[in-house]
Parts: sequence; C-alpha cells; structure tokens
Amino acid sequence: SRTARTVHSHLRAVIAQEPGAPVADAGTASLAAVAAALALHDDELPRWPEEPRPRLLTADQEAAWEARETIRLLGLDLIEVVHAEARIRAISRDAAARGRSLMAGRRHGRDVVIQLNESSSLITVSQPVEPFAVHACGQAWHDAGDVDPWIAEWLTDLAPTTRWDGVCVEGGPSGVALRRDEESARSWMHDLWLAEALADRAAVRAGAIA
Repeated sequence: SRTARTVHSHLRAVIAQEPGAPVADAGTASLAAVAAALALHDDELPRWPEEPRPRLLTADQEAAWEARETIRLLGLDLIEVVHAEARIRAISRDAAARGRSLMAGRRHGRDVVIQLNESSSLITVSQPVEPFAVHACGQAWHDAGDVDPWIAEWLTDLAPTTRWDGVCVEGGPSGVALRRDEESARSWMHDLWLAEALADRAAVRAGAIA
C-alpha cells in the first residue's frame, strides 16, 4: 500500500506540473512522461463529484482509491477492480491496477474503455477509421491486412523497442482496438497513448482523403 501511495502521488505531482506535455514516442518514454502526456487540462476534465478520502480503508479500497484519483486526471474513472492487493507488487510498473479491472471515460471527444484481465487486455477508442490491422513482434511492426502507407510509415518511425511486442491493433468503423494476449498491464498508459495516436493518425488521413 505504501508503494502504491508513493507511485500515485508522484504521478499526480508530475501531471500537475505539466499536463498534456507532448510525447513523440511513448515506446522510449518513462511512465511519468506518458502520464503527463495523457493528462487532460482542467477545462477538458469531467466535473467529478467531490469525494474526500475515506477513513479506515482496507488494502483493496486504498489501492482502488489511489488509482481512481490518478486516472481521473486522464478523464477516466475506475469502474471495477478486483483483488487490488494482489497487484501492489507491480504498481510501480503499471501505475494503476493489474488483474481484472475496468476503466472508462471520454477523452478528446471520444469514448475510451480500458479492460485489464489477468492474461489479456483490451483498449478501445471510439474513432471510426478505415480498416487496418497491425501487430508488433521482435521490436518490429507487421501488417495483418491492408494498412495505409501513411500509418505504416509512422509506426516504423517509432524507435525499436520491446515495449510494443505482443500488441495487436485493429481499426474500423467502430473505432480502434488495441489488444494484448499476455502481460495485460504492461503499462496500459503506454498502450493508451499508442491507441489514441493511431486513432488520431487514421482520422487525419481520412479527413485528408475526403
């Protein structure tokens, strides 16, 4: 619990200093830098109800409260979390919760849902785009179908890193979906950055074509 409090307090302090600070390549960026990049400015945040810190929290409740306070700076709310105490060991890497948890909110005019399971994860961004599918393996990106060269080129410009290995991204009329079949909480903030960056890229491309 002490580790969770320390990590979340640090992230909130970093976000407060420079919310929305751009990150060109999250694959090589620290968790703090990505958290700050994902943070919304005050005028973009939902009007969350005031919730003073409860007293006499259990380990589960304290971990969930700390996670909720942090992700709300990203416009997200913690909808469900299960067995938070089992994930404290990974809190410094994951920034919120590992295991079965559900976060959702509205960011930049789009609905975002983040679902973390014990052995998989799914992040969806409600930005309709032209169909595409890519996956990362061996520090490289591979097409799994027709991918606009404009998107493919942007992906190959990202620095080679194992950060994205195991990630599969699909785009289509319902939006952009990023999946992992394992290491579901291997920095979901980095995965959210990637999903939104691809959604932005695809949306701009579609507008340019139109």
